[in-house]
Amino acid sequence: MRRDVECGLHERAAISRMILRVVEAVHLSWFSENDEHHSEPMGRNLDAIFVGMLVVIGTSEGKPLTLSGISKSLDMPHQTVARKLRHLMEIGIVQRRGDRYEYVAERLDRPERRLAVLNARKRVVRCALELQKLSKMDR
Repeated sequence: MRRDVECGLHERAAISRMILRVVEAVHLSWFSENDEHHSEPMGRNLDAIFVGMLVVIGTSEGKPLTLSGISKSLDMPHQTVARKLRHLMEIGIVQRRGDRYEYVAERLDRPERRLAVLNARKRVVRCALELQKLSKMDR
């Protein structure tokens, strides 16, 4: 395999690992062992995880999103987004204020859930270092 193709493949693998680790951490922190929803496999919750991540971003930027905004951002049908938002509200991760959705910091910022986030951060840093090494090899 050519060196440039091999580097590209390793970069894609590093990025894929990073994304997967973050999604795993979100799944663990949102659907912890203390919840009845934890028994659901991560793959079943992927749509809800991406919907929830957009809600977290909107909340952190002081611009909570509407159902339509989330639907457009993810190119996901309104009905699917509405169902995922209801699921996230049922388990206490998201709350609705008028037509906007915000994440519930009190639930997600508990110490046991913060551990999953800290572990994800470490994994992302490791993946970023791997990408940096690959970038140097590419020069």
